[in-house]
Amino acid sequence: MLIRKDKIIGLQVYDKRGRYVGTVKDIGFVLGENLVGIVVVGRDNREMEFIWSEVDAAEDIVILKKEVTVPAAPPVPAKPAVEAREEPKAQLREQVSAKPPVYAPREPEVQVAPASSAAGVPEVQPSFKEPAEPDEAELEQVETVAATPRPAADEAGGAGTKTCPKCGAINNARYKFCFRCGTRLPA
Repeated sequence: MLIRKDKIIGLQVYDKRGRYVGTVKDIGFVLGENLVGIVVVGRDNREMEFIWSEVDAAEDIVILKKEVTVPAAPPVPAKPAVEAREEPKAQLREQVSAKPPVYAPREPEVQVAPASSAAGVPEVQPSFKEPAEPDEAELEQVETVAATPRPAADEAGGAGTKTCPKCGAINNARYKFCFRCGTRLPA
C-alpha cells in the first residue's frame, strides 16, 4: 500500500508504550540503500529520524515499534510576582457600590443654521446634549410615560398601522409580524 507524503506530514508520533514523541515534519531517503524514513520534531524542537522499518503503523497517528526516550519539555519561565496594591481594590469597591446613573430618554435638539446653500434652504444640524443629572421630576415623568398604555391602531395613525397585541409597538399595516418582538399581528 502506497502512502503519500501529504498524509504522513503533520501526524503525531507515539512510541510502542504510547508516549508522545513528536510530529512528522518531513520524509527523507537514505541514498544508496533504498531506505525511506521520517523526520520527527519533538517537544523541545529537536529533530529525530526514524527509518520506515521502525514504524509499526501509520494512519491517524504514527506508532513506532520501539521505545523512544522522550526528553522533558523545557521548563516554562516563571512570571515575576506582581505586587498587590490595595488602592485600586478600594476604588473598585467604591465603583461597584455606587448606584449607576439613571438617564431619561432625550430628544435631539435641532438647530437651524443660516442659509448656506445655493437654493437658500437652511441646513439642519442635530446636536445632542448630555444632561448633568436627571432630577426627580424628570424621572417621574419618564415613569408615567412608560406606564401609560399605547394608543390603538386607529388612534395612532389610522388604517395605515397595526398595534402589536403583545408589546404595544405600532407597526406598518402591511407587516404580518411585529418589528420589535416578532409576534404575529392581527389581520
